[in-house]
Amino acid sequence: MIRGLILSSLVVATGCQTTLRQVRDLPPALVLAGPTVGIDVSGQYREAAVEQLELGLAQHAQPVRCDSSAVCQASTVVHAKVVDTSVTPRLAGPNLVRAMTDVIVQATVDIDSVSAAGQQLSSKRYFGSITGNVLSTPVESLKAQAVQIATRRFLRKLLPRTLNIELAVETGGDLEPGVERALAGDLAGAEAEFTRLTQAKPDHAAAWYDLGVIRELQGNEELALDAYQRAVGLNDRSTWREAVRQLERRMN
Repeated sequence: MIRGLILSSLVVATGCQTTLRQVRDLPPALVLAGPTVGIDVSGQYREAAVEQLELGLAQHAQPVRCDSSAVCQASTVVHAKVVDTSVTPRLAGPNLVRAMTDVIVQATVDIDSVSAAGQQLSSKRYFGSITGNVLSTPVESLKAQAVQIATRRFLRKLLPRTLNIELAVETGGDLEPGVERALAGDLAGAEAEFTRLTQAKPDHAAAWYDLGVIRELQGNEELALDAYQRAVGLNDRSTWREAVRQLERRMN
């Protein structure tokens, strides 16, 4: 759901632009179906990961522990493997003792979720990092906390999200009809205007770019990426390349 479209203007050296800022409510990135979710964890500090998974998954279904060697009777199974933990001296700060005893602890956890039908719902590597002092907190405890932080990054995919988008459209000349519709909040009308312009002038790089902006604001990411890439192909501007990079990052 789009909660708001905020508009502001600015002038840059290459011409005039208008910034469109949008706040959009998004559903969870991952949905674990069914009344039960199995938890299968391996590797060091597995209990730390299991604890976080049980707490987080209890909000969505009944978590059930699985034995790695057995088939888990659950609607969805979350497989987690603690791949690595590392400790690095921080070596910073005016206090020499703290500089030598403060450490940065990192953990790497691979987490997959698979449906009862065998369909892979998600697969990603998660990282957790924590800074601590070995005089006050044992290294083993810090490693377990880093594993928990990495695991919580997975659990955040189960929560609704808010996406803040800020994009600049090119203005001036034959771009104005589409820009005016965008400023009025009529994104569908703006898309129609820029589509007509790109059809009439296929080499109009700025029109392709603006079309990409409007499509992205409407959530049509693949079509937006296509329009951005056409714009960059016609005029390799750094700001347009950055729009491609940011959109690809969001899509991935």
